[in-house]
Amino acid sequence: MGARLLEAMNIGVMVYLGWHYNMQAWGIICTYLFLGNLRLSTREKWMIKSGLVVLVGMHALLWIAASPMMLTYKAIEVACVSITPFVPFIVFPFFIAGGLGFYRLSIRTGIRIPLNALVPWLAVYVWYYGVLNYHDIVGISIVVQLAHALQYLVVTTRVEANVGEKKHGRNGLVFTVAVYIVLLSLGYVVFELPGIIGMQTELTTVYTSGLTMLVISINLHHFFVDGAIWKISNPDVRKDLFSHLEAR
Repeated sequence: MGARLLEAMNIGVMVYLGWHYNMQAWGIICTYLFLGNLRLSTREKWMIKSGLVVLVGMHALLWIAASPMMLTYKAIEVACVSITPFVPFIVFPFFIAGGLGFYRLSIRTGIRIPLNALVPWLAVYVWYYGVLNYHDIVGISIVVQLAHALQYLVVTTRVEANVGEKKHGRNGLVFTVAVYIVLLSLGYVVFELPGIIGMQTELTTVYTSGLTMLVISINLHHFFVDGAIWKISNPDVRKDLFSHLEAR
């Protein structure tokens, strides 16, 4: 029962992770379009965004088809493997539609699309191309996760620097980096604790299982909270994100 629950939670968190990746990219696209004084029409919005929604499904499909963690739900894995060869044919029309959406926006407004808005859109397609073609799913997942984290820092670091500057003067960015280093160090200790203290094998197994459940729970919480608070439609988010521009 415990193994099935853990595997089901893994599937759930990976599906949610796909949503997290792609909607983050969408948020950054909207941010840079906003900064470029570009406003999407409903049609243009869905021409671009629909491809990202499709990639959420492809994320789940590719992970389930190739993940070494799929031990219990073999029928689902087999079904996903059978669909995998058709992924490029499913995704490509939406990729073209997204490009046409940007083109339509540029023609309608007479404004060139900022490169910073195009890069996150193109990046997610590159990520999943790598996942589809690179057979070490764990290895490529690490690359994608790092790319996602770097992309994410565009927003969070800017907000923390702006907010930190108000609270701590000109050292807002320094404060943010210091907090990051402390949290990174604590994370290392938590994950490496069995080796650090010489934990016994049986206790290590229990500790690792508990830690896995904790990490999955934290990720689910992170994805949900992230989707709730980082909305450019929220005036408070816009204020914190763009306050450095107002100061110029």
